[in-house]
Amino acid sequence: MANIDIPSEVPVRYLPRSRNASTLIGALFFVGLAAFVIRLRQDPDSAWISYVSNWLYFTSISIGGVLFAFVTWITKAKWNWSMRRVSQSFAAFLPISFVLLLPMLLFLREDYFPWIEMMAGDPVVQKKSAYLNMPFLIVRNILGLAALFGVALYFVYLALRPDMGLTDQRTEAGGKSEEAWRARLTR
Repeated sequence: MANIDIPSEVPVRYLPRSRNASTLIGALFFVGLAAFVIRLRQDPDSAWISYVSNWLYFTSISIGGVLFAFVTWITKAKWNWSMRRVSQSFAAFLPISFVLLLPMLLFLREDYFPWIEMMAGDPVVQKKSAYLNMPFLIVRNILGLAALFGVALYFVYLALRPDMGLTDQRTEAGGKSEEAWRARLTR
């Protein structure tokens, strides 16, 4: 087995925030939002299918990255120390994903959940009405994803804490926000 050299000190780099990049990201967000609203007025079914598909795709990638980090941590894999933070960084999308779930649950009703209309006439669905009703569906999905995302974010928090003790160096770009972030992780 090859000897894997893991450094005893982790170098800290804070990437400066580019004003142009922030402007570009903001502009792309508003272009996407405008395209969604326009498509929602033209063909609501197509717009919501795109929304749900994109939400599911990016949420799956995000939780998959955290799951990969978790599995390699459980198996005590040393080969991935250099890419561990990359897979943990996918957790940054989870709070955004949670917020993006809410419009799906609040605005998609009979079109996306066909059993709502079937409850009136189908005896099989009527027997499952306690489980399939909308208030319980919304609460169940919100609590389930909050628990899943909470565990994932807590794992990333706990995984970052030990390495923060190895980062004793201060950076030139280190402002109050970086110091507060570092202090919170090393408590």
